[in-house]
Amino acid sequence: MKKEYIFLVLSALFFGSINPIGKILLNEITPLQFALIRSSFGCLLILFGLILSREYKIFRKMKKNDFFICIILGIVAFFLFQVFMGLALSRIAASVNSLLLNSTIPISVLFLTFLVSHKKITKYSVLGVIFGMAGMALAVLKPEDLSLINVSGIIFAILAGIFWGVNTFGITGVRKKFGTFPILTLSLLSGVIVSFLFILLIDGCDEFVNASINMKLLFVFAGFFSTGLPLIFYYYSLKKLGAAKVSVCYYLAPVFAIILSAIILQEPITYLLILGTFFILVGIGLIQKERF
Repeated sequence: MKKEYIFLVLSALFFGSINPIGKILLNEITPLQFALIRSSFGCLLILFGLILSREYKIFRKMKKNDFFICIILGIVAFFLFQVFMGLALSRIAASVNSLLLNSTIPISVLFLTFLVSHKKITKYSVLGVIFGMAGMALAVLKPEDLSLINVSGIIFAILAGIFWGVNTFGITGVRKKFGTFPILTLSLLSGVIVSFLFILLIDGCDEFVNASINMKLLFVFAGFFSTGLPLIFYYYSLKKLGAAKVSVCYYLAPVFAIILSAIILQEPITYLLILGTFFILVGIGLIQKERF
């Protein structure tokens, strides 16, 4: 097996792990602090990769508009996405959050492509959206008591997916032009700065200072292994394998999230969750078929 495929599977595994790990973290920290942890530790790892690759020389070729795009995408992806993901995880099951995120991302990219590039939406895309929406409904459904459905958590998860979809759509051009490490470094650094400013204004840092050793170790894991490392693995695989093959990450990440959430958090794997997962994966497959 090529190492690119191993990196791709590891990327999906680590991306999926942030859902149960994040659920644990959010028992003691706020969504803003969650965003800062992921962005700051992830930025350190990406910055290390930037130095090793010597791609920092690319900065000289970038214009003001390029820097501006990276900063905006960084705020969208590594601030707004992280905050809304944290808000969602504090309200709904980690497995459900992962499914909602991973189904919303390709749908939002599809619609952005249609709106901006005026690309025709075909029957595959329409069917993909239908399957994805049906899977999302099944994943959050609680037939025993509909009042248990946390609507705000669902909305926050969908919004987080939309923000990451915006980033996915917007980052493609600048990443191809200037490379992965420079763009990710600027984006993550923007997320760190904005998160830190909001924490100073709203939350403070008491939770960081008073956190136990175990929680601080989870901080490191969430930043390095659930953020920085999978980003490196994903974009390395993307460069070597192409977009069509690395799209499998969309399929694997929620599956890993469900398994890890069951193991770590003892979240139940219900028949509706399984059926919803199947519908969502079919929907993603149909949308990806259209895109590639």
